[in-house]
Amino acid sequence: FDVGNVFTTFDKIFTRLCRELKINKDVLDAVYEPYDIDANLGKTSIPQVWQKICQELNIENGHDYKIIESWISDYESIRPTHLFIDQIKDKYQLGIISNYYLDYFSEATRQGFVPQVDFSPIIISAEVGVMKPDPKIYHLAQDKSGFFGSEILFIDDKSENLDVPQQLGWQTFLFDYKNPQKSVDELSKILLWCSPPTSLH
Repeated sequence: FDVGNVFTTFDKIFTRLCRELKINKDVLDAVYEPYDIDANLGKTSIPQVWQKICQELNIENGHDYKIIESWISDYESIRPTHLFIDQIKDKYQLGIISNYYLDYFSEATRQGFVPQVDFSPIIISAEVGVMKPDPKIYHLAQDKSGFFGSEILFIDDKSENLDVPQQLGWQTFLFDYKNPQKSVDELSKILLWCSPPTSLH
């Protein structure tokens, strides 16, 4: 599974921060954006980025702000996916491949935005230094999981992240976070009611 737009949406991030510190969200978005890729690759952490943003925007009262906790508290859970995980957690080995920042997966799990099940492996881009759709992250997932080719079903909300898995022979599923119940119903037919077909994309 991917995390963003599969287990949770990120559409309202910075809402709490901007309210509490009285910052314009459009300004914050623009200042933050150049740091996003490096944070996803683990070259910097979000607390380090936040300190730079505080300097750039002259936010004197922000240096001790709990940025990760606040950021994640603005998430919204995609409930159909969480309920689906409960149905399949004892039937399949479940893993994670996600473009995500350092320490975010554990905090999102703690706050209940990621199901608290035994995901293995957990491949987080910032921890391994490579992002989807780079083939290296998928090869790493194969090696760590012990499964290969059509033994793997990968679920992501971006079609460009499914191209390499398809080339590796994986089963793939494009998740529609704007209509999550439909996607979960389709996944239920595949994983609970019948054997997976040769292509799910």
